[in-house]
Amino acid sequence: MSSESDEKQAWQAIEAGAYDEAVRLLRPVAERNSEDALLALGWIYETGVTGATDKEAARSLYEDAVARGSASACLYLGRVLLKDGRLAEARKAFEQGAQLNNDECKSELSRDWADEEVAQRAFELGNYEEALRLLRPLAERDSLFALRCLAYIYETGVAGARDMKAARSYYERAASRGRSEDYYELGRFLRIEGEELLARAAYQAGADRGHVPSMAKLGRMMLKGRGGPVDVQTGSDWLDKAVKEHTCAERARLAVEEQKAQSRLAKAFVKAKIAKLWFRGMREVVKGLPNNIR
Repeated sequence: MSSESDEKQAWQAIEAGAYDEAVRLLRPVAERNSEDALLALGWIYETGVTGATDKEAARSLYEDAVARGSASACLYLGRVLLKDGRLAEARKAFEQGAQLNNDECKSELSRDWADEEVAQRAFELGNYEEALRLLRPLAERDSLFALRCLAYIYETGVAGARDMKAARSYYERAASRGRSEDYYELGRFLRIEGEELLARAAYQAGADRGHVPSMAKLGRMMLKGRGGPVDVQTGSDWLDKAVKEHTCAERARLAVEEQKAQSRLAKAFVKAKIAKLWFRGMREVVKGLPNNIR
């Protein structure tokens, strides 16, 4: 089957919502360095429309497309890096896209980059007083990076006395932006504070958005009756889903690794790692079950 035919069928599969089939069709096309296939696969892994996200695989695919001169890939790569807090790398990607005349990359460069990068350097160097000074005005402008850093600083007290009320406020503001990982952090914080009902709700919000660690925490809380009634069936379902999605994500990452393997031995090694995934996942499910239903 020709590359053009594979791509056409892959787009039809995407439009029909048959993402697993689209991945099967796109992989060999991406291996032939098709820019469109690289971007489509990257989007599928980034968004988790097949059931699990894999940011590492998405980033790798976007980087391959950037190397081919794709302005759109610069935008997608920059946004993935930005979500990971890798500001300098994200800015570089946006600058590459802007040089290729991508208007969205140009728009991204209008952010408070200078202030965020200076604050990040202060934070990484442990100069938390200076970081606080820089982060507070950024938080007023609703910088997610600033909200996350301030929550950590106030929770841990690395800049002085701990302020759990302030930490909670920043965790809640970060979670209100709708990112699954921030609901998870809010849930973790609320559990420490003994507010298990609210923690369970935060984990539920993260799980509903496809965040695997949130699914695992929610499942275990349901099984043990923490933060609400015992719900063995739903809790077990969430644990099972967490394991399956983690396994799918890892398989996706390993699939990219296998594509890049240069020798038969390297490919065989990757396949052996794939084979171990299921057994490891099953142990995780069993570990989360109460003793009376193991």
